[in-house]
Amino acid sequence: HRPLGAGALRRRRVTGVGAIAGLLVTALACGSGGDDQTAMTTDPAAVVENTVASTARVSISFDMSAARAEWESMLAELPVEAEVDVGSLFTDLGFEGVVDLRAQRGQLVSTGGGMDEGELIELFVDRTRAYVRHDDGSWYYTELSVRDAEAGLLQIDPFAPLTDLAEGGPLEVLGADEVRGMAATHYRTTTGTGEDAETVEVWVDAEGRAVRIRTTPPTTPPTTVVSRDETGGLVSVMSVAGMQTVPSTTEFWDFGVAFDMAAPEDAVPA
Repeated sequence: HRPLGAGALRRRRVTGVGAIAGLLVTALACGSGGDDQTAMTTDPAAVVENTVASTARVSISFDMSAARAEWESMLAELPVEAEVDVGSLFTDLGFEGVVDLRAQRGQLVSTGGGMDEGELIELFVDRTRAYVRHDDGSWYYTELSVRDAEAGLLQIDPFAPLTDLAEGGPLEVLGADEVRGMAATHYRTTTGTGEDAETVEVWVDAEGRAVRIRTTPPTTPPTTVVSRDETGGLVSVMSVAGMQTVPSTTEFWDFGVAFDMAAPEDAVPA
């Protein structure tokens, strides 16, 4: 691991998406109307199967508004004045890139927010491993099954929303909509039960493919660590809640785009 400076702590605090799982889907046909109609289905597995049959461009964004509100409320109750603007720490984080959905491989770069000024984060996801580029150009990796806070940016996973969708119940139709100017049908389903239930919304195009997936995890309060100096004075307060606890939106478009990237051969374990 790199030394944990302030920037590294900030990235650890606002990142950490859950591990990828195998896509257990059935090859069911997803009917479509004419060119001006969108696909209609109740089977999330069919939508996943149609989507992973191709390559695509992808964008991933994480909504940190709830985390900002929690922290602002928490800091307001402390008998000290915050030295850092909470909004600057919990900015919405985003990535864009190209993925091979069938092979579960993808190259992504950060699109701003949640990073040190001028910093660009480059990631490569290859089935069960995620890679991130060091500032000096070298690469290191970790297994996607690792879900602790130390994994940090290595847990950004463009395929996890499809896994969540495949595990959902029958789709509930919410209505017609548009995604990137194209007609789509908006659906909703849930995964898990009780307090672990997660809401998954999906927008399906006329070809039966998921062009947008929005996941809303169950509300999970952050784990707060308060550090004090030898005299008992407050030194710092840090949340170690990862991005698996915040809503995320993933979009796929430009299906069939060329993708011939491979994982870095000289990467070393994190």
